[in-house]
Amino acid sequence: MTLPELCERAAWWLEVKGWCQGAYSTSDGAHCVIGAIWAVSNAMGVRPAVWWDALHELARRTGTDEPLFMWNDKPGRTVEEVLALLRDKLPVPVKEV
Repeated sequence: MTLPELCERAAWWLEVKGWCQGAYSTSDGAHCVIGAIWAVSNAMGVRPAVWWDALHELARRTGTDEPLFMWNDKPGRTVEEVLALLRDKLPVPVKEV
């Protein structure tokens, strides 16, 4: 599975199951961005190295130095921003690597 495929499936997962903050997942099935990547990876048998790379790429895409979980949990963050991050359409400057 490629990074774009994994991220698109994680976006779909959040659209279907719901998005949350402050936890990887909730009892009603919602997930944070990290939880969605993990859940899809687990369901699809994605190798850990692939989802680990996906998490690093998503953190880079935020354009901040914040850990990805803090970006997800930031007060005022919206599911639309999370979906844009997953779909590589987040309107923030990308940090040079």
